[in-house]
Amino acid sequence: IIEIASDSEFANKYKRFIDVLSGKRSEANISSSVGDFIPPTLQAGGGRDWELNIDDGTIVAKHDENLVLGALKYTPLVLTNQGDPNQVTFPTNQLDELSKGSPVQLSGLTLQYPDDPLKEFDVYYYKEIGVSQKSSPTLTLQYLDSNFIVWNDGNGRDMVLDISFNVQLKGNTVNFVSVNEDTSPWWKKWLQPKTFEYGGGRDWILNTNDGTISPKHAPYLVLGYGPIHLMLAERGSSEARSFENLEALARNETVKLIFSDGNEGIGKLEKKEQYAGPWRYIEGVVVSKNDTVPLKCIENNYIATAEENVPEEKALVLDVSFWKMFSGNTVNFVGGWVWKQPNDNDDNDDDGNNTGMF
Repeated sequence: IIEIASDSEFANKYKRFIDVLSGKRSEANISSSVGDFIPPTLQAGGGRDWELNIDDGTIVAKHDENLVLGALKYTPLVLTNQGDPNQVTFPTNQLDELSKGSPVQLSGLTLQYPDDPLKEFDVYYYKEIGVSQKSSPTLTLQYLDSNFIVWNDGNGRDMVLDISFNVQLKGNTVNFVSVNEDTSPWWKKWLQPKTFEYGGGRDWILNTNDGTISPKHAPYLVLGYGPIHLMLAERGSSEARSFENLEALARNETVKLIFSDGNEGIGKLEKKEQYAGPWRYIEGVVVSKNDTVPLKCIENNYIATAEENVPEEKALVLDVSFWKMFSGNTVNFVGGWVWKQPNDNDDNDDDGNNTGMF
């Protein structure tokens, strides 16, 4: 705990902010000078700046015009707690055959984009997996050495089921990976990368008693399906999404953004805001057409929520996670504790009355 001089400007700003969080001071009485201490919702220069491309119906990241708003096709394969409603339960007869080393078409699993080339990251190729009972065809897999779940890409390359970055936690994604033998990282002579690597996120247990599949080193987890998150995608890629009603958004109308296929659109993972540091946020996801959230373009730059009975200054705006501009990075709804950066002359009155906007 750091003790701050009570008469310092920093201490005063910090105390006013903490008073609001603790309920001692109403939100409406946050000082405009707190905006110097807490970043505002409408903060330009990074991951909240968007352009509307009316010609092709895409929403473009203003600071990298090769990136647009996108999403995967199917719900992604993730880890979840055993018994959770989003666990994937496979036919036990299929898991039984798989456990014997036989090739099995495992129901419910599919590739997000089977016709796309393999993606690359560091020294690996990878292929993203989706969960869909309606998908066709299903994946043909093998269980090798009672450990690895293997898919062959049809070009002679074996790819193994892998927990992303070996982070064995609920919600983490699971995909197929294999080593790119053509890469030569500086550390390769000391640590040879392997596709069939034991001891981490590629070791699996087939639970033939209940039809689930668990990581060997975290047997309380199983394969499951997660929400389809909004993300950045390369312009023209399979993940890039176009919208049917961008013109109305460009006219500053409040609209629900629906994908061009007309069945889904932009929504929130949940209604309740979460908190991270000075930020309020709700994860951005793909939802059915009826569950989309109303949005409005602000200052020809921000895309903000415009929900009934919610003041504009309490809205959240679309935000690229950590303002890192790369394909696959997530896009969420984020807001600060102040709406705009106050003007230099919007100082607090001596009695502490707020002269700015929250």
